[in-house]
Amino acid sequence: MKKLTTILLSAALLISTSSFAGKGEEISEAIKTAFAKSFSSAKNVNWKKTNDLYFANFQVERSKLFAAFNESGDLVAVSRTIDISQVPLALARAIQKDYADYYLSGSVTEMVLEGNTSYYFNAESKTRSLELKGNANGEISVEKKTKK
Repeated sequence: MKKLTTILLSAALLISTSSFAGKGEEISEAIKTAFAKSFSSAKNVNWKKTNDLYFANFQVERSKLFAAFNESGDLVAVSRTIDISQVPLALARAIQKDYADYYLSGSVTEMVLEGNTSYYFNAESKTRSLELKGNANGEISVEKKTKK
């Protein structure tokens, strides 16, 4: 169940900004208060409700962030897109060692879920595409393989 929740949250947080509704979503006061407390400098906030979760798409300074809240107003997960050069050093070294023959996209999705930070990125070779998940310790796992 925990793995299914992680997968669903990951997929939901990776939704593009174009799929978010405008300001018309009904958001409870508990969620609004929790959001304002966690992200006081947020601008351009858009909300979407999916099942029992509320997703906020917003901007803090020059960064675009996504956050998920449950109906009680608890922050469940938060993610942002960063440049691959911003990943932790141990992960950067593991990428250089294990994926030197792959083309890596320049962007990485950094996600904090249940207190753990993960980094999602893509790697491509001539024969396959990989969706990878890494952590700050430099551990990398293949989430999905696709043959070209």
